[in-house]
Amino acid sequence: RDPLWSRGLGDVYKRQVQAALESDYGTVYNWYEHTAKGSVKAVHGYPISSGYCRVIYSMITVKGKSRHFEETACQSSGTQNKWRWVGI
Repeated sequence: RDPLWSRGLGDVYKRQVQAALESDYGTVYNWYEHTAKGSVKAVHGYPISSGYCRVIYSMITVKGKSRHFEETACQSSGTQNKWRWVGI
């Protein structure tokens, strides 16, 4: 299941999350789309038996109301760029 963009956020947010998953920890990606804006970054990761996981922090503002989200995505060894969201 997709995380936040399944709740109405679009392609710009999706691309920034994907960039954060593939970049160095702490690199901030800002985005703007219609009445929404925000930032996203990977803050840490940890190994699992079949690969590794990354924790993503997002701050999203829609029509002047802001929320912070923490989401985790995991990738199995050998499945480059294929992330599975956990706990959503």
